[in-house]
Amino acid sequence: EEFNKILEDKGYICDHFHNIGLPRSEYIKNISKFSIRKLHKYLEIKKSKKIVLCFGLRPTSTNVNACEEGNNGTSLTSVIYFLKSMTDLAKHFKQLYFVIRFKTMSTMDEMPNELISEVKKTDNIEIQNDFKKVNSYELASISDLIIGKQTLIMEEALSAGKKIIFYDNENYMSSLDCPIYKLNNLVTKDFN
Repeated sequence: EEFNKILEDKGYICDHFHNIGLPRSEYIKNISKFSIRKLHKYLEIKKSKKIVLCFGLRPTSTNVNACEEGNNGTSLTSVIYFLKSMTDLAKHFKQLYFVIRFKTMSTMDEMPNELISEVKKTDNIEIQNDFKKVNSYELASISDLIIGKQTLIMEEALSAGKKIIFYDNENYMSSLDCPIYKLNNLVTKDFN
């Protein structure tokens, strides 16, 4: 109903709105037996730790003012800050296992070497960069919590019944007029 009001306020006139949902959320809900075999490593980890999947973005600019309010999180500085924040969380929550997945494999090439080194030295975090072996929907299906920037897969995970947290340290999503971003406890600006 909230979306209907927004559309009507913007001048869209329609007798009936059809709710089609998010079809790809079914990939998260109904994992195949073939996918389960590919996820063996993570299913073993799940025996002793909860899995936190973290969806980061792909940097599209090198804007140095990246973390200023209103930035959409795609600056290089914002992407680096995301990885640093997830690494800090992993160090604080040793009982959890963090899996970082960026939008593209080439994002790794732009991360500072010392930050990549820090991730590699931390036992309960990894950057999952093998897009051919495991896809994001498979990872989401076995995750206990998903933290990420504004992406469609985050909304699909929510639709599939997953626990999610939108990480909005730039205050971008919070400034949008979208009902989903106004739901309590789904959006955080920091993890302190």
